[in-house]
Amino acid sequence: MAPCAQTAGVVHRPLVQIRSGYRSAWRDLLLFVETGAEGWTATVSRHGHPLHTARRSSLNAAKTAAVEFSIFSLAGAAFQESPESVAKHLRWSEYW
Repeated sequence: MAPCAQTAGVVHRPLVQIRSGYRSAWRDLLLFVETGAEGWTATVSRHGHPLHTARRSSLNAAKTAAVEFSIFSLAGAAFQESPESVAKHLRWSEYW
């Protein structure tokens, strides 16, 4: 009997990425902050259309980036409150 010439095959299956993050709303904008392999991604959208995406190394920095874009796109530079302050006071809902 001849020896088996086939080597054991390795089956590669795609990894499943579980999306998790936080969402909030400010005026008519939706803000999403998701965790990923490269840190945190902040996305701002209006009516289902993404307007801005930013990557940051921490959750708080990503939330601040989303709020900062929102403030300047809706209220301009004359807005009196800091993006950090607004981000802290928004209601962020965690999702999986």
